Amino acid sequence: MENRVHYLDCLRVAATFAIVFLHVGAVKFDFSDVNGFEWQVLNFYESIVRWAVPVFVMISGAIFLGKDIPASTMFRKYIFKMARIFVFWSILYCLLQTHSLKLKDILEGNFHMWFILMIIGLYFCVPILREITRKKFIAGYFLGLAFIFVFLIPEFIMISRDFFGNHFRQTISSMARNVSVMNLSLVSGFSSYFVLGKVLNEAEITPAQRRIIYLLGVVSLISAAFLNSAVSMKNHRASQNYFQWISLTTLFESAAVFVFFKQHSECGGILKKIVSIFSSLSLGVYLIHIAVLNVFTEHGITALSFSPIISVPLISLLVFSASCAISLALKKIPFIGKYFL
Repeated sequence: MENRVHYLDCLRVAATFAIVFLHVGAVKFDFSDVNGFEWQVLNFYESIVRWAVPVFVMISGAIFLGKDIPASTMFRKYIFKMARIFVFWSILYCLLQTHSLKLKDILEGNFHMWFILMIIGLYFCVPILREITRKKFIAGYFLGLAFIFVFLIPEFIMISRDFFGNHFRQTISSMARNVSVMNLSLVSGFSSYFVLGKVLNEAEITPAQRRIIYLLGVVSLISAAFLNSAVSMKNHRASQNYFQWISLTTLFESAAVFVFFKQHSECGGILKKIVSIFSSLSLGVYLIHIAVLNVFTEHGITALSFSPIISVPLISLLVFSASCAISLALKKIPFIGKYFL
C-alpha cells in the first residue's frame, strides 16, 4: 500500500463511479423524447462523465509506460490475466442473461466487456509505446499527430456534416477520405490516451497551464452537451455523436480531470487507506455493476422512475455501493479473488 500512487487511486475510484453513473443514465437515453426536459438532463449527465474510460486508459499508461516490464511478463502476468477474466465473466453473463453457453456469445462478451479486450490490445503494445515515450520529443510528436488527425480533424468533419450545407459537406467528405487514406493507425484509438497518461503523470504542469487545461475541460463539457442536444433535436432521435471516447471534447475533459486529481488528491491516514481499498475493487465493480444495474431495471428502478436530476446520482450511488460490496465479498473467495478479479 505504501508504494501506491495515491492520486491514481483517487482517479480510479472516481472513474469507476463515473462509469456506473454513465450506464445508469444510458438505460433510458435512447428511449426518451429528445425535446423533453428528462432527456436533456440525461444528455447533460452523459456529457460530464465521458472522461471515465479515457481516464482508466490514462491511469494504465501512467503505470505501465513508466516501468521497464519485460514483454514476457506482460504476457504472463497481465495479458493472460485479462483474457482469463474476459472468458470467465463472459460465461457468467451468458448464464445470467441467456441461460445458455453459446460460443459466439462467450467470444463477444457482455456489451461493457469491450473494455477488457481494448486493454489487452494496449498491453500487447506496451513494449512499443514505452520506447516511444522514452524521449519527450518523440512522445510529444506522437501526441501531436494524434491531436491533429485523430481528434481535431475528425471533430471538425463531424460538426461540418451535422450542421453545414450540402456543398460544404461534400468538400468535407473529400477531406475525410484523404485523412482515411493516410491511415495513421499508429496514433489512432486509445493508444493516444495511454501515452498521454504517462506524459501527464511525469510532467511538471505550471499553475497557468493548469488553468488553461481546466478551462478547455469545462468548455468541452458544455460544448459536448450543447452539440449533442442540437444534433439530436435536428434529427428527432437521440444521438451520441459528441460523446465518443475518441473525440476532441472528451480528450480535453479527460486531461482536465487527470490533471485536477494529480494536483488536488493529497490526503493521509485512514482516508488514504480507504481510497486504496476502493481502488483495489475497481475492476470488480466494473465487471459486476451491469448485473446489479440489470436487477434494478428488472424491478422498474431506472433513471426515469422519478426526476432524473435526483434518480441518476441516487441509483448510481446504490449500484456502485452494491457492486463494491459484491466485489469485496468475491475477493475474499481465494480462487475467484486471485484469478478472476
